[in-house]
Amino acid sequence: MNKTFDYSAFQRMELDEGLIMLEGIGEGLTSSDKNARDEAKNKLESLAPKTVAIDPHLAYLWFWAKKEEAEKNNDIDLKKRYSSIATKIRDVWKSQRSQNHDALLKKFSLFPEPIDIEHLPPLSFMITIPFRLHKPYLSKDETDFYLLDNPVKTEKIFKMPMVAASSWKGALRSAFWHLGYAKHDEHINRLFGSPREGKDEIGKDILTESGCLYFYSSFFDKDALEVINPHDRAKGVTKSGPILIEAVPAYRRSTFILLYVPKYKPAETEPEICSKIAADLRMLADGIQAMMTEYGFGAKTSSGFGIIENELPKKGALVLHLSRSQRKKVEESEKASSVKGLILPLSFQSLTKLHGVVKQAGEVLTGGDIV
Repeated sequence: MNKTFDYSAFQRMELDEGLIMLEGIGEGLTSSDKNARDEAKNKLESLAPKTVAIDPHLAYLWFWAKKEEAEKNNDIDLKKRYSSIATKIRDVWKSQRSQNHDALLKKFSLFPEPIDIEHLPPLSFMITIPFRLHKPYLSKDETDFYLLDNPVKTEKIFKMPMVAASSWKGALRSAFWHLGYAKHDEHINRLFGSPREGKDEIGKDILTESGCLYFYSSFFDKDALEVINPHDRAKGVTKSGPILIEAVPAYRRSTFILLYVPKYKPAETEPEICSKIAADLRMLADGIQAMMTEYGFGAKTSSGFGIIENELPKKGALVLHLSRSQRKKVEESEKASSVKGLILPLSFQSLTKLHGVVKQAGEVLTGGDIV
């Protein structure tokens, strides 16, 4: 506790020192002497990254508040000075966020490998969908201090824009409601968990049994600013003027990963279990396509945000962990070479073709025509 306090105090001293130094060069930014302006700009270029490394948001908000104060006092020089410093801090911060995105994901093994499914119970499966946004993705971060009032949700350590696993779960469940499934439908409860009457201390439904689905967070390498301008529907005029919202821009790529681990009941036979899993697979294919291409995920989906392209930038994959009895059936087919051990890998190039892959996996599960 003392070490944490000491480090926080040290950071505050470091930030105070950086703010004082930036304040000191501010006068040169509005000087009438070109050489003095150039020298001040060079110092700003070298000092801004150091301040960003300590706490970019507080540093930005400090100078932006001073800019607004100068604006109220009609002090044009001070307004320009503080605006230049705040803008530089924001630009440096944004440029550093997109560095080493792919390397970080690989280094920390944030995504499972398809082969890992062989360590899970038989009949588990994993769906991997590399996707490209067709419309920007919006979300709301929970940070207290930020450069904007509407920040996009980011990973806490490396600050990469993300779709949290819990957000994927909520978006997929919402898509099923749009498709006409009841809130406590048997299939919904099996996939997402069955709630019982009552709430916990934060108001969420208490689950009697967890679902079969497990979601992974998705990460992006870049964000941008979107502008919305809410209008009064009756008067047809703007309510409060344009609002800046941080978002992941269209055409950025990421990966959606969904894991399904079946739950076995003592009285159920393998054909009964396989029949349920095949039905869950078909249901998931419908829900995933509806969520990603029609209803969207994230914030403001009713305005068209959070939609992906049907064609995938790379092939998606459905990987199924076969039981030993199913493996024997596949060995007798002409496509036995497509199976690796007890793993059946199937690929697809678009969300539309996901349905065909699901049909093939269902036929293997239920004893139909072997792929």
